[in-house]
Amino acid sequence: MLRSRSRAGIVPGVVLASAAALTLTGCGLMTPITTQGPYAASDGVRVEVTDDVWAENLLLLTADAEQPALLIGLVANHSKTDGAEYSLSTADGTELHSGSLDAEAVENLNEEPIEVTGVDTVPGSTTVLSVASGGEVSSVTVPVMDGTLVEYREFLEAAGQDVPEPEERPEPRVWGH
Repeated sequence: MLRSRSRAGIVPGVVLASAAALTLTGCGLMTPITTQGPYAASDGVRVEVTDDVWAENLLLLTADAEQPALLIGLVANHSKTDGAEYSLSTADGTELHSGSLDAEAVENLNEEPIEVTGVDTVPGSTTVLSVASGGEVSSVTVPVMDGTLVEYREFLEAAGQDVPEPEERPEPRVWGH
């Protein structure tokens, strides 16, 4: 009899623990995990124009609104077919750049940033650009950033833009020293 009472006490505990485990992991079962799908992992934005042609990490850089912006990022052909035509344009239809990509190829716009004029390029704002390929057109809201971050500063300096030096930050204070 002692043995059956022990089992009788264990079964509800196992059921309770199982219910708690299902409750705590339920969100993971019903909610997609962000990193399992494609996403923009940087400051720029991405857009899938077609199943095969994607623009990724698109970002406009400028030292200030009075200077031209530079479009950086990349355009990728994820198909196994050569000749994926694409174009990048402003919202009003002014073509900024066009090209053709071989199968499974990438054009890295960071190597030769595209100069953009005639659009709102105040650092901290956004601007709508269009990406077209295969008869499809996708509009994307692209962030405008300045040279505050070191990784973007080099693009602006290479384009001859005056980029103010970042403000000096005090050394962090370590308590007890």
